[in-house]
Amino acid sequence: MSFKPCCVCLLPPAGKVYWSDSTLKKVSLITTDGLAVDAVGRKIYWTDTGKNRIEVANLDGSMRKVLIWQNLDSPRAIALYHEMGYMYWTDWGEHAKLERSAMDGLDRLVLINNNLGWPNGLAIDSAGSQLLWADAHTERIEAADLNGLNHRTLVSPAQHPYGLTLLGPHIYWTDWQIRSIQRADKNTGANTITVCSNLPGLMDIQAVDREKPLGECINGTLASEQQRGRCG
Repeated sequence: MSFKPCCVCLLPPAGKVYWSDSTLKKVSLITTDGLAVDAVGRKIYWTDTGKNRIEVANLDGSMRKVLIWQNLDSPRAIALYHEMGYMYWTDWGEHAKLERSAMDGLDRLVLINNNLGWPNGLAIDSAGSQLLWADAHTERIEAADLNGLNHRTLVSPAQHPYGLTLLGPHIYWTDWQIRSIQRADKNTGANTITVCSNLPGLMDIQAVDREKPLGECINGTLASEQQRGRCG
């Protein structure tokens, strides 16, 4: 059976990993492109590029609901900011953009709709009050304030970045072209290093702090078309 995971989310307290598969077209029973888990509300959110909508369900797949279905062209990455009750997502459509709404789909707002190509790998740095994402078309790792202001470039060129995650003072991202996981300072983009190399087919990545009381979990989980593994 073909296995092609494209995004991954962790739920450490329950010892669970959720992923979407672009070949099997499901997360368990769900078609997805981007994926985010609300550990507090016990819900899973996802984007569906094929149907151009954003949906939510309980962690077991029950109580499935479409939140947003209008004016979506190619929704991709999705991230949740639980403290403020927001969800953020990227759109790869003809006019690429980064949007925000309440976690129930209301109060929708376009935050950034210029100088974007294929925004993906969206992550929220709540401590630094910033959004970070990877853009494979512009070959950059970029950032902005949580309201979309102060749009800036952190790393350029970044070859072909796809998945992106945060851990401590660093950002980590997967790169299709150089088949590696890269790391840099989350505020300045400085001190870029290669963490793992020779990893073909890399897709998404998530990092978890082992020192935090979230249960048994690995500190780096990656999704790959050809393998599943960990670094560190």
